[in-house]
Amino acid sequence: MAKGAVHITGSNFAARRRLRWDILDRMRKLVQSGTCERPRWLEWVERAPPLETRNLLHTDRTIRNPYIPLIADLLKKYPHLRFEQCYKPENQWQKGLFKQRKKAIVTGLDNYSVDHPVMQFVSNQLALMNRGMSKSDAFLKTEQMFYKRRMEMEAKIKVDMALGVVEDAEPMHTTGYAYLHRKIAQERGLFLTHVRNELRRMKEEAAKRKAAAEEAYKESSKSEEA
Repeated sequence: MAKGAVHITGSNFAARRRLRWDILDRMRKLVQSGTCERPRWLEWVERAPPLETRNLLHTDRTIRNPYIPLIADLLKKYPHLRFEQCYKPENQWQKGLFKQRKKAIVTGLDNYSVDHPVMQFVSNQLALMNRGMSKSDAFLKTEQMFYKRRMEMEAKIKVDMALGVVEDAEPMHTTGYAYLHRKIAQERGLFLTHVRNELRRMKEEAAKRKAAAEEAYKESSKSEEA
């Protein structure tokens, strides 16, 4: 039994496409050869022809993102970078499984902003690879550059923290627990600030009530003496 479209005017969604006569070209040939008279619908179709789909791609193309494997390799060696600026809404990641070239690489749906250290690293690595450098050599060179930058930033932050020049100066962390503990400390600080403000408000209200009670007592004592 024949498979697929066996007629010359078959489906446009064939697996293997080839040049075929459609119903319009076939009827034109029949009219030119005098085999049949010109039908009315031929003029209508010529005025508004159907969509030409013979040369359209009906299969999904594989979109290759060069950043995904580079990010996976970077986070495999430096997993703490995933937690850098992790509390910002534009930086998102979650557990997942990414497969490339029949090798399972455990990563996440890593989506970072442009100024994130991960994106800066892989962007510089990809730029070196586009210049002809291999993937491993580009990684090592970018790693050296970022290590030097990291040392300079840590030295500057230590000086700022020692001198107290910058109020919001914080040390750079290398583990996910450090980022978590810093966030917990910030939340506890906000909570204690809220408690302090509430106690201050309650103290002021109590002082006002006490002053009002003393004033009322003085007025009542004056009226009794009179």
